[in-house]
Amino acid sequence: LQGFLFSILRVFVDFFRLGEVRGSRTAVRISLQHTYEPDILFVGGERRHILAENEVLEAPDLVIEILSASTAEYDRGVKRENYEKAGVRELWLIDPYGPAGTQFYQRRGEELVEIAPVDGIVHSIALPNFKLKTAWLWPDASGQLPNPVEVLKELGAV
Repeated sequence: LQGFLFSILRVFVDFFRLGEVRGSRTAVRISLQHTYEPDILFVGGERRHILAENEVLEAPDLVIEILSASTAEYDRGVKRENYEKAGVRELWLIDPYGPAGTQFYQRRGEELVEIAPVDGIVHSIALPNFKLKTAWLWPDASGQLPNPVEVLKELGAV
């Protein structure tokens, strides 16, 4: 799931020259006390100045965390609150086992507010014109995620 999402976002962002997508080996220093390594992050082009070689010096525009049983409570609680305080614009907490445990947050003023997909689609506020079909996040009946090239065609990036 992480590889699938990373590849989709990376190509989409590169195609439309929106900024930079990075993976889980990038430290995000959101305060003096808190440094995280989200599974995927995006920083818009106008904010490239916050990018260093292996770290992000301020809150990214989009953070994606793939939840696990051992970290889900922390990700939904303290970590989400710290991302909110730091100014993250959009946060996706994705449960790899299905939609029931997945949450999407978008910034409304000073808060990250949980939003519901509309007709199975999340319209990103951090990535211009990016529409995430939630069905893409979990395997189909054959056990496969969608073909990334088909998803990118649908997004107009190839």
